[in-house]
Amino acid sequence: MLEAGGPAVTPAAPRAGYRYLLPGPGTYLIAEAGLRLDLEPLPGGAGAVRLPAGQWEAFFDMDELSFPLLARNFLAGDRFQPLGVGGSQKLKKYFIDHKVPRNDRDRCPLLVSGQRIIWIAGHRTSEVAKLTPRTRRVLRAAI
Repeated sequence: MLEAGGPAVTPAAPRAGYRYLLPGPGTYLIAEAGLRLDLEPLPGGAGAVRLPAGQWEAFFDMDELSFPLLARNFLAGDRFQPLGVGGSQKLKKYFIDHKVPRNDRDRCPLLVSGQRIIWIAGHRTSEVAKLTPRTRRVLRAAI
């Protein structure tokens, strides 16, 4: 499209939103992101706090989660509480600060418990449902 007196303008493609209810442990395909999400229960105990989370793997206290979990994409106004940081942060600001390309923001799966984001898959976990010495049941989430 050509605007009078201005550069060519192409309308933005509408965002394709997605939402997957995850009733419990299992393997789920998130087609829009081209990823498989595995949720696996593990025993807790004193060693649970030292489980080696990585970019594509996160661990949560199962007793602090509200099932069904939800895997969905980023929505305007989303906030989360990064692990180890006091307070919450807008997800848009997190993506900008960490130079996540706009196309990747729409595809990036968010794992949500209740109304709280617990994991920005491939990026960062939340303070919500973190492992503690009292954790008895662990949920391993892996992409």
